[in-house]
Amino acid sequence: MDWSLPCEFSRIAELTTAVRQATEPVIGSEASEMLEMALAEALNNIAEHGYPEGSGPGPVTLHLEPEATHAVTVTLEDRGRPIPTAAFEAGQDGVAEFDPDRIEALPEGGMGLGLIHMLIDEISYSSQGGCNRLVLRQHRRAAPA
Repeated sequence: MDWSLPCEFSRIAELTTAVRQATEPVIGSEASEMLEMALAEALNNIAEHGYPEGSGPGPVTLHLEPEATHAVTVTLEDRGRPIPTAAFEAGQDGVAEFDPDRIEALPEGGMGLGLIHMLIDEISYSSQGGCNRLVLRQHRRAAPA
C-alpha cells in the first residue's frame, strides 16, 4: 500500500489510523498501536522540522509492506531537511528520564526520536540526494500466556 500526501499536521491522524487498520490483522493490535504512535511522531517531526513554517507542507510518501513472517515494514520518504546524525543516534538511547510530577521541567523537544526507538523493533534512516528515508519494521507481539 502506498500513500503520498502533503505532510500537514491536520492529515497525520488520518494516515496513522489507516496504517493501524491495515497492519492490525498482520501484527496484532498491540504492535499496531505502537507502530501508529511511532508513525505519528515521525510524521509530526517531518512536518515540524523537515518542512518548517514558511516552507509550506512538503510531500511525504508512505509505503506499507506486510510480510508473511507476521511483521510489517513502513517506509517514509520526504524531501525536507534531514535528521541530524547526532540527533538520530541520541534517539537510540530512548527517552530521557524525567520527573512526571514536574511537568514544567519536561524538555521542549528531543524526545520524539527516543520514543520512536522505544516503540519500534527495527529502525533505520538514510538521507541521500535530497531524499530522506525512515524505515520502521514492527513484529507481532506474542500473545499473553
